[in-house]
Amino acid sequence: MNAAAGSLSALLDRVEHWVGITARWQAFAEQVGLLSYKFGIVDHTSKDHTAATTLVLSPVTDPTRRDTTTHTCDCGSRSELHLAISAHVKLVPSYRLSNRLAVDPDSTVNPYVDANAT
Repeated sequence: MNAAAGSLSALLDRVEHWVGITARWQAFAEQVGLLSYKFGIVDHTSKDHTAATTLVLSPVTDPTRRDTTTHTCDCGSRSELHLAISAHVKLVPSYRLSNRLAVDPDSTVNPYVDANAT
C-alpha cells in the first residue's frame, strides 16, 4: 500500500482503557437516582495518517490528534411507572480532551440526553 495515500485501518489500531463508578440512591420505592463518572484513555498504536498527506489535510489527519482522554459524568433517574412499564432518563455532559497535541489542544464538550421506556 502507498504510505502517502493514508490508511483508514489506522483508526482501528488502538488501545482503549475505561474505568467508571456509579452511585445509586433509592429516592422512593419506585424511583432510583443515578450519578456516574467514567474516565477513558484512547491510545492509537498506529502513527499512520488516515488520508493523503497534503498541505490541506495534513493537520486534520495528523496521527497525534487521535489520542484522547475523556471525562464523562451523568445523572439520571430510573422509575417504575407501572408493574410492566419502566422509564429511564439520563443527562450526560461528556468532555473530551486531545492530550497529545500541545500546540493546538482539541477539546470538546458533547452533552446529550438519553431516555427510554420499556
